Amino acid sequence: MRFLRSAFVYISKHKLDGKREIHRMRYVTSIERIAKQEGIEEGKVENARESIIEVLEARFGKIPSDALESINCINDISVLKSLLRDATTISSMEAFVELVNETNL
Repeated sequence: MRFLRSAFVYISKHKLDGKREIHRMRYVTSIERIAKQEGIEEGKVENARESIIEVLEARFGKIPSDALESINCINDISVLKSLLRDATTISSMEAFVELVNETNL
């Protein structure tokens, strides 16, 4: 009902040359909405990974390739956020690698 009311208000407010004109709005399917949401989630995961890597590089220099692979295998945003916090305070790269390996078990 709310959609119909909104459509009526929209139509009544947008008149051209004295005629009512309905602007076609593209219908977004459930699959498209889900795909968009998944894309947003993937973007958040990728940004979290990049942030972890940037922090580690700034603090410790070159990151071992096995650590990079382990970080890139993590898809859980909450785990990545936790690792980002840990990356800012952990004492060494070796300790971080151990932490990541424990997380991936």
